[in-house]
Amino acid sequence: MFLLGTWQSDRRGALTRGWQVSWLAAFRTGFPFTVFGLEPDYIYGRALIENQRADLVNPDAVYLSNPSSVRGGQLLLNEKAFATPAAGVVGNSGRNAFRGPGLYNVDMSLARSFSVPNIWRFKVPEGTRLTFRADAFNVLNHANLNNPNNVVGGTDEAGKPNFGIASYGRQGTASGFPATSPVNETARQFQLMVRLEF
Repeated sequence: MFLLGTWQSDRRGALTRGWQVSWLAAFRTGFPFTVFGLEPDYIYGRALIENQRADLVNPDAVYLSNPSSVRGGQLLLNEKAFATPAAGVVGNSGRNAFRGPGLYNVDMSLARSFSVPNIWRFKVPEGTRLTFRADAFNVLNHANLNNPNNVVGGTDEAGKPNFGIASYGRQGTASGFPATSPVNETARQFQLMVRLEF
């Protein structure tokens, strides 16, 4: 869900005249994912099962009730809820049957516009305005998690088990559409802008 808003001050107020506040807030449920077995499986040596899904042995214990913090993320999934299917059998867990952690992000901006008067001998065109604007991206500095590692028995580059670990540093698909930017994970960022309109 996206909340997009703009508040512009009443022109009659002396203290609030010319101020504008804008925000974009994104609240999303987690993205779906599939839990896979460690390696492809052969059916009697004749065919290869690509993307072999894991067996779900305990549907009530898929997610840990108290996720634990690990280096770079959190452990969310219980490996004991899954098992490797028997040789030649497709796993019973469904495609995209599980959901990753939800995410939220809030971006805000604060701007003030001033009319530019004629100064000394400089003639300024009528309607010239000077705008100062401050933007804050991820203003709450909230860290969102990626989907957890979804390969039962999988390991990281150092050989350590990493099944069920959701890491920080979410990156969405590169796009020019601004509504996808809350998927990208960055620490709080500020930018300042000055604009002259004439």
